[in-house]
Amino acid sequence: MTYTKEDLCGAPANAQGWLDPGTLHKALMTDLQAGQRYFYIYGDEVCHSEVHHISCSAINSIIDNSWI
Repeated sequence: MTYTKEDLCGAPANAQGWLDPGTLHKALMTDLQAGQRYFYIYGDEVCHSEVHHISCSAINSIIDNSWI
């Protein structure tokens, strides 16, 4: 998932200084356990991130990491 400067409404959003956001990844994590650390990577078989982690502080939490 991504967007281009043509998807934006106009200047200044798509004018000078535009930076391509690259590919955006979205994940929905459910059934997380309080006090646990969860490790993940994103990408594909060819190109992927380093290992990251999150910790869950509330039971039955749902974390939307669409900003990653």
